[in-house]
Amino acid sequence: MQIARHAALDVLRRRERVGFSALDALPEVADPAPGPDANYAGRQRQARLLDALGQIAPEHREILLLREVEDLSYADIGTTLGLTEGTVKSRLARARTALLARYRPLAGDADD
Repeated sequence: MQIARHAALDVLRRRERVGFSALDALPEVADPAPGPDANYAGRQRQARLLDALGQIAPEHREILLLREVEDLSYADIGTTLGLTEGTVKSRLARARTALLARYRPLAGDADD
């Protein structure tokens, strides 16, 4: 079995189909995935955000979700809710302000 394996590797080397490198010559690659601490922190932020979303007015929550989650344009939101584009922009600004006001105390941030 070993003889066949070595013979196959010799053929591949001669054909130059497979490049071989010494293990210590390979660059060290860091794992790009977030570690457990980052995962936990992300879940905590998400829980605080959901809690803050639950505390704001339904109209604010609705318009925020249409813009930030559904990624609808101002015009599309206006069509969906029967509002003008200017009204959508002003309500969205008020919704963001309300959400931040609820989120900051949950996250331990100081009010600016």
